[in-house]
Amino acid sequence: MTSDEREISTAALTADGVPSPDGSLDMQRDGEFPPIWRFAVTYRPPAALPRELPALVAESALVQWKSKNAVPEIGLDGQRLALWWLFHHWRHTQSEGPWERGYPEHAALMRALVKAIHLELYQEESWWWEPNHEPTDEERWQRALGRSTEGRDVGELYDIAANVLSQAIEQREAGAEDPLNLPLIEEDPLRGARVHAAYLLARGLVTSGGGRTLEEARDAAYATAASLGA
Repeated sequence: MTSDEREISTAALTADGVPSPDGSLDMQRDGEFPPIWRFAVTYRPPAALPRELPALVAESALVQWKSKNAVPEIGLDGQRLALWWLFHHWRHTQSEGPWERGYPEHAALMRALVKAIHLELYQEESWWWEPNHEPTDEERWQRALGRSTEGRDVGELYDIAANVLSQAIEQREAGAEDPLNLPLIEEDPLRGARVHAAYLLARGLVTSGGGRTLEEARDAAYATAASLGA
């Protein structure tokens, strides 16, 4: 049994893309997964994640659900990870008979996870904490990245860019004609590629929006890194 649902990053999720938590949990007659499980498999655990972690997160969530009737506050990535594990539990046990009847607590947690994911996305998209504010596309982008592991990666890139700009300010104070002409020497090639990407980002921050001073660009980089949890 497979699903052709494409992977959707947590940063790209929208409330409209989350199915009803009240939908069917049984295999459809045409052999397709029901909408809830098709949504579950749009998540893929990162390759670097320890193999034991999905089960640990989901089973811990199940314990909390049984004891407190509440979904743990593990963030959207954590909730999707637990949902992904529940899908695999369903896949290996659904042939035993009506799954929700056989595993009522697993099914209840699954529905609660879907509901919690939808609620968080809906609240974020409605900008409920500032009802009179009209968020810019950049603000929405930062919020979306901040809710996911992808956001931390981008936040780190902005943090490195801020450090590059700090070095450029030092170069300028020392009299350099092109303070952003910095030696980018890294022994680790992967780190070197990331620093180079941050250098290009730093230059873009200086030239975007009609031009910024080095200090303004550095402050903007630090602010963005902080908003993304770096």
